[in-house]
Amino acid sequence: MHLVTAHGSVPSVSPLAEMAVDTWEVELGVRRTARRYCDAINGCPFASADDMEQVLGAIKMAQEPTLVHVAFLTATDLGFKVSCSIQQLYAYARSLGLRLSPAELAPALALSWDRLEGLPPLPIVVASNPIRVDNNHELTMSRLLGVHMVGRTRTLYAMAYPGSEMFPRQIRWAFCVPSELVPVRVHP
Repeated sequence: MHLVTAHGSVPSVSPLAEMAVDTWEVELGVRRTARRYCDAINGCPFASADDMEQVLGAIKMAQEPTLVHVAFLTATDLGFKVSCSIQQLYAYARSLGLRLSPAELAPALALSWDRLEGLPPLPIVVASNPIRVDNNHELTMSRLLGVHMVGRTRTLYAMAYPGSEMFPRQIRWAFCVPSELVPVRVHP
């Protein structure tokens, strides 16, 4: 499978089912609302953006507990040789069988990070559709959510996304893996 991008990168990757991809199980739908996530986040020893409740309020939360399998992959892992756009990365990931993650994965990951074993280093960006946040009806801004470290503090963040940005190929993205493609080795 090959993809030639406008920037000259030519990823060449075997199908996902044949790749050695580790996955982790993360439960969504435990908190169900932005307010419950914010209360849980405020009670933890990590930071979040000042407008996080507004950002979380803009995403759809699972209403029932739902287990998702997550793989943390860089564009380099997927075969890109240079920086790529989010559209290029997502299109290629989908062609391999990966799925975009629900935006709810970011706060769920931040809250369950200490319980998950063998996670890759931060930062992580959740591979989801950008979230449209309306700031007092004046400006609508698209955001991507992620988790990273600032000093020794784990931080849930919402990064502004203008839509045309090229991302370094070393950024680690959290994609969902369909259950039929989950490898034998699943981290708890």
